[in-house]
Amino acid sequence: MMELVEGGAGRLSVVLADHPKLRNDLRRPTMEEIAIAQRFFSLDGITGSQREYIHWLLHT
Repeated sequence: MMELVEGGAGRLSVVLADHPKLRNDLRRPTMEEIAIAQRFFSLDGITGSQREYIHWLLHT
């Protein structure tokens, strides 16, 4: 994926829907390379507006 981003002079964003085990798995030492570039955003309290919020996050 990195080569695609660098070669295209763009930005690649991957959105993973939260699962209780997913966040813990991504924080393991074996996932260190991925952990450097990850950001977690809570979707609590925005029921019905998740899509708009994700579009805003990616744009911002």
